Amino acid sequence: MQRPVHRHLINGLAAIVKTVHLSFVAALVEQAQQFVRKLSRSKLGRHFVIAEARSDLLNWIDERFECV
Repeated sequence: MQRPVHRHLINGLAAIVKTVHLSFVAALVEQAQQFVRKLSRSKLGRHFVIAEARSDLLNWIDERFECV
């Protein structure tokens, strides 16, 4: 017995969303890495060695990822 067409459509849509979402998240992680690298090399970077500042920044980044 054949599966209904809508199942094929949903499976196809799910595959597309997974592919697009993964590439979006990968790009987001790369941009976060670049931001942290630039920050650590900037004049503000001297504050980045403070453990509390690093923790605050990482928590902020983590909260942004949870929104995705």
